[in-house]
Amino acid sequence: MRFAQLGSLALVIGFCIGLLTFSPGDARAAEIPTSKDCLICHGNPDLKREAPAPGRPESLFIDESGMKASVHGRVECVTCHMGVAAPHEKLISPIPGVDLCASCHSQEVEAYQGSNHARSRQHADSEAATCSSCHGDVHAILAKTDPRSPSYHLNLPRTCAKCHANPELARRYNLRGGNVYQLYMDSIHGRAITQSGLLVSANCSSCHGAHDIRSSEDPASRIHKANIPQTCGSCHAGVLTVYRESVHGRQFSAGLFSAPVCTDCHTAHEIQRVEQEAWKLEIVRECGTCHSESLRTFRDTFHGQVTSLGFTRVARCSDCHGAHEIQPSRDPRSRIHPANLVSTCQKCHATANLNFVKYDPHADPDNRERNPVLYYAAWFMTLLLVGVFVFFGLHTLLWGVRTMVGKWSGELPRSHPKESGSYYFRFSAGQRLLHGILIVGFLGLVATGMPLLYSQTDWAIWLAHTVGGFGVMGFLHRIFAIVLSLLFVYHVSDILYRVVMKKEWGLLWGPNSLVPQPRDIANLYRNFLWFFGLGLRPRFGRFTYWEKFDYFAVFWGMPVIGITGYILWFAEFFARFLPGWWFNIAQLVHGEEALLAAGFIFTIHYFNTHLRPEKFPMDLVIFTGRVSEAELREERPEEYHHLLEEKSLDSIKADPPPVWLRNLGWIVGATAVAIGLLLLALILIAIFWRK
Repeated sequence: MRFAQLGSLALVIGFCIGLLTFSPGDARAAEIPTSKDCLICHGNPDLKREAPAPGRPESLFIDESGMKASVHGRVECVTCHMGVAAPHEKLISPIPGVDLCASCHSQEVEAYQGSNHARSRQHADSEAATCSSCHGDVHAILAKTDPRSPSYHLNLPRTCAKCHANPELARRYNLRGGNVYQLYMDSIHGRAITQSGLLVSANCSSCHGAHDIRSSEDPASRIHKANIPQTCGSCHAGVLTVYRESVHGRQFSAGLFSAPVCTDCHTAHEIQRVEQEAWKLEIVRECGTCHSESLRTFRDTFHGQVTSLGFTRVARCSDCHGAHEIQPSRDPRSRIHPANLVSTCQKCHATANLNFVKYDPHADPDNRERNPVLYYAAWFMTLLLVGVFVFFGLHTLLWGVRTMVGKWSGELPRSHPKESGSYYFRFSAGQRLLHGILIVGFLGLVATGMPLLYSQTDWAIWLAHTVGGFGVMGFLHRIFAIVLSLLFVYHVSDILYRVVMKKEWGLLWGPNSLVPQPRDIANLYRNFLWFFGLGLRPRFGRFTYWEKFDYFAVFWGMPVIGITGYILWFAEFFARFLPGWWFNIAQLVHGEEALLAAGFIFTIHYFNTHLRPEKFPMDLVIFTGRVSEAELREERPEEYHHLLEEKSLDSIKADPPPVWLRNLGWIVGATAVAIGLLLLALILIAIFWRK
């Protein structure tokens, strides 16, 4: 009985198998082609469409070797070209697309559907990337680990560039960022990819993602500001840990999204090595986008001035505050915490001490509460500058106008009689040599010092680089300073020797003294009356009141500029005796006094000596040492009559200056005046057209 039942069951199963085996569906299955069948026709390079459709390739050729080598090499054609029977006269299935790829790559397609590319494809005319745009020909797709694949790590930037380096597409679809491909290729990441072949270097997908690329405004985007630290931290894990503990990281984690993240300081596609000078200079400006007041005060310090000139030999923001680990000054971990300041400064200033760190790297002369001494020193220098230029500027203007009126009216001769009569010595060869050294030293100091004072101007930057850099400029500035210091010491020593040892008391008082006397005040008053046509011109002796002012301006200015300059030069030494805030005052006074000296020499002194109508275009006396009798009698009548009374004119009589000496005087004088006026123009540009 049991055997009969088993036999019946076997017959039923066999019948069912027979039905399945010989069903009509099997006949249809026999018509479904294999890839080998398809290549009988599509392996022919000459196979083309009879009537190519828009967006469809004309050629129907499939490279068999390429297809077999691809990741789809074992996938039958009908897997994608569904419903195709053989033979067929036309393609009746869709070209593989995103939706079709989803049958195997559902997760990737799902991610793509939320991307910028997918949203752009919703527009009929969009050329946004699809699967084949990045992975290549669907019949020859290679694994992303294959160096020949468009999605291979080292090749991906070039693949993305097909759209994102195309200016026409960027214009048409308003792609932001410009030629991001070129920016990236010039970055540290791009050079690591192209020059070093580093697979660990970030490419496009490292930051933007692969299939789920989204706008930076999208909170789900890897490049949304809230996600930037984590995105960068996927490679820079150590930096991320440090950043999260910094003041910036803690503020950002607390929801203050104005706090800087990686791209605020390093940018996105243009990231450079932090050792490069361009980066070091740019980061100062970048810090200033948030800390504008600190940037302003930093720019006025020596550190800031040198940095503005384009040199990185001095401290910048990160040298004092740190980079990723920045902490508030009250935090004991901060580099600028009082307990850490000495060690921070000693990184550059080896012998820095507690006095030294009292220097204010963000000193503000306008802030009385922060530094009252600096505040009042700034006010004093401002009043001194304004007072001198207002008074002598008015004096110069009135003098020039009065002289021109006198010439037009016939009161004064139209041409100066300096070429007539005998000649007399006015300056010795030694005095002329000292004045020549003074000219060279002063012009050298101004030319090498003013670029630092106006370091944010284009001309200052150009000049600093032209002379060979800040190091060379600083070296030359110190050489000129030493020369003028020695000149000043020699001059003072000579005066003391002549007064103390030779008893020449006339140097201190009398008609031949440069010391201001009551008669100079009277002459100043009478000269102003003459300017307004209210009296006669005063009679001057060997030295006029304006010449005495010129002399004592130098006599005052050289020690002030010199002492403050040496304090700044040897700051670590002077910090043994002086608190660091003296350096702030020294820098202020040094710069302002230098500006006063340069402005006065190039305007008032040049006018008094060379450019006033009576002397224009050049007074050669200081170069030849000789003055004509007519000039002496007209300009210095008191001295002339004094010499006549003493019958000492013959003792100083001289031959007319030789032609070579006059020509040399013209060359030296004109050159000095031209350089001075050029420097004056640059200073005025810096003052009134500062960036």
